[in-house]
Amino acid sequence: MLRMLGSSASGQVFAILEKCMLDTLGHIGDLIESSECVPWTDMRHSPDQPAPVPSSRLTRIGVFPIAANPLHWAHLIGGLIATKSFGLDKVIYVIAGDDPRKPFMASAKIRYQIARSVLRQFHPLFECSSIAQGGAACGEESLFRLLALNPGQRIHAFYIAGSDHAYREDPGSGRPDTIQKLENGVADCLRGSEKPPHTVSVVFLGRNGQRERKIETDLDVRWLKGPPVHTSSTAIRTALPDPAQWVKLSALPFAVFSSIRKNHLYQVCGRNAYPTPRRGRAFSAKGPKLRSGEWSRVTP
Repeated sequence: MLRMLGSSASGQVFAILEKCMLDTLGHIGDLIESSECVPWTDMRHSPDQPAPVPSSRLTRIGVFPIAANPLHWAHLIGGLIATKSFGLDKVIYVIAGDDPRKPFMASAKIRYQIARSVLRQFHPLFECSSIAQGGAACGEESLFRLLALNPGQRIHAFYIAGSDHAYREDPGSGRPDTIQKLENGVADCLRGSEKPPHTVSVVFLGRNGQRERKIETDLDVRWLKGPPVHTSSTAIRTALPDPAQWVKLSALPFAVFSSIRKNHLYQVCGRNAYPTPRRGRAFSAKGPKLRSGEWSRVTP
């Protein structure tokens, strides 16, 4: 990334990322050595996998649903911080499928392929699940689908989400948000059963200065300070065509940046990026009209 970004690269960001990664991996290594964390635990995380032999050991799994549009270091470090903080055996990243409400995201197939190739470098700490591919299931639904794939295994699942979802109802739309959706899912799991087959906690990663606050719920709610590098997929997409903002691309893994260029993932018109273009509309006086789903070359 240093070579690709040149003078736009942020040495400070790279130094922060390296220190955080090494410190966190060191802690995780201690947990593995003491057998508090067993990342080789076999668990079915995609429908096409064979069912593993259930273990008598309680498995502690992080479930981290993300759009990965695109995947960045805050996603990866967030998973490592959760692993270290709660002694997770592994974190399963669920890559969102194609959502009709967001028709202009990069395709689910390519987002999944890129994320899987990056997450493979962290195996066995991280896994990439295809359970949300081929549909528009929300992250909370995907959590309970994963648990249903492992009925014979005792699992304590830690659902990981940004603190901007730490609500019962979305402040903007009024629709059910993470708290309500998880409560509904837990209630469905308990229906007809005296003892819940699995345990569910929710972990909120701090974002944009949001702090821990009291939430009225019976759920086990945990809070974590977010990754030291503050970024977002939206910020990265809008920085792609503007050299003045390339410093923000320091938060991208090199493999993701290379894939964005290779697959021409995000539309660029003139000097503006439009991650959500509208059908048949010209986005700048000189920019081309693009059809729905058509993405032009990224040319940083």
